[in-house]
Amino acid sequence: MTRKLRRLLPAGINPIPVLSLSLSGLSMCAISAITFFISDFNRELNRISVFDNAGNRVFFENEKMEAYNGSASFEFFKIYFVCLVLLALYFFVYHFLGSKSIYTMKRLRNPVELYIRCLSIPVIFILVSIALIYLMNFAFIKYYLYYVPEENLFSMWDKYLWEVLR
Repeated sequence: MTRKLRRLLPAGINPIPVLSLSLSGLSMCAISAITFFISDFNRELNRISVFDNAGNRVFFENEKMEAYNGSASFEFFKIYFVCLVLLALYFFVYHFLGSKSIYTMKRLRNPVELYIRCLSIPVIFILVSIALIYLMNFAFIKYYLYYVPEENLFSMWDKYLWEVLR
């Protein structure tokens, strides 16, 4: 497995630390997104409801839950994307350091070998993180719609229809 991974990285770079740091960054971004969503959701839910003496949640009649805005949960992914771009730049610069000549890479039979070795891991992790953002956003919307009663949902048409008509 590591032999195949070495073909995706510049020569001389161990794939295990690169993959473990990239996966840990991705998991920290996912955990932070889940944490921020749940804290924002619970704050809004506590604003429109209270618990009665029996421990049941009672919703206020005229209060509406704020519309779901998932973009605030995914702020750490922007930092992660910048780190992956910097990783790709480091892989390019790595070929100019020491005895790893850029000219050796350019003389290989495959003319795009340099780009494959420098961009494959960062691009793979960017695509995986974008897919994770979409899956988590879908899960957050389902969670939002499941736990908020329909009469307390904020109508998206109320907000956007009037902005379009202005």
